[in-house]
Amino acid sequence: MQDAVVNKIKSKIAHGKFGEVYFVSSFPQYDVEYVTKLLAIFEKEGIISRIAKGVYVKCFFVTLQPKQAK
Repeated sequence: MQDAVVNKIKSKIAHGKFGEVYFVSSFPQYDVEYVTKLLAIFEKEGIISRIAKGVYVKCFFVTLQPKQAK
């Protein structure tokens, strides 16, 4: 069941336009806490970027992370 939810949300974002904004409330049929965690995971994967608490955007640019010292 959870994999199905992950795939449905990820698919909705993947098929969305670049620049489209997503809120936790964009997915009202799913648990708020679960969607919040999923959006944070998708941000770490680089699928979306967080622009404010609970507000994400599908970007068409790459976010560069600073290089960590060895």
